[in-house]
Amino acid sequence: MSLHKLPLFKKSNLTNINLNINNIKNLNNKNKKKMDKTKFIEWFVGFTDGEENFMIGSDTRGKFTRFNFRFMIGLHIDDKPLLDFIQNNLGVGIVNTNKENTVSYFIISDTSVLKSVIIPIFDQFSLNT
Repeated sequence: MSLHKLPLFKKSNLTNINLNINNIKNLNNKNKKKMDKTKFIEWFVGFTDGEENFMIGSDTRGKFTRFNFRFMIGLHIDDKPLLDFIQNNLGVGIVNTNKENTVSYFIISDTSVLKSVIIPIFDQFSLNT
């Protein structure tokens, strides 16, 4: 993870953000603190600009083709606390780890959550790329 994904903060705030991100690994699951909502959303949009992806899949089994939508961030297993932090602040999604225990994923696949939580964030704070 790198701080170059934080374009919405003034340079003077980057040190504080860096300290906050480094301290995430020291938080346990029961004692996680939430970041100020606006600061979190601005950081989240900047971070996800380079790390996330939206996927549209289709299931052609059966009579009709069904489509599914997914928002996902995948990071090295060492960065799992960061994904837990994102999940804690958004209040939605799941964090999973692959079988090899090398990659962690933050995933939202519930269409109603995508519509009510994720899409409004990116409507308000546009991605840069």
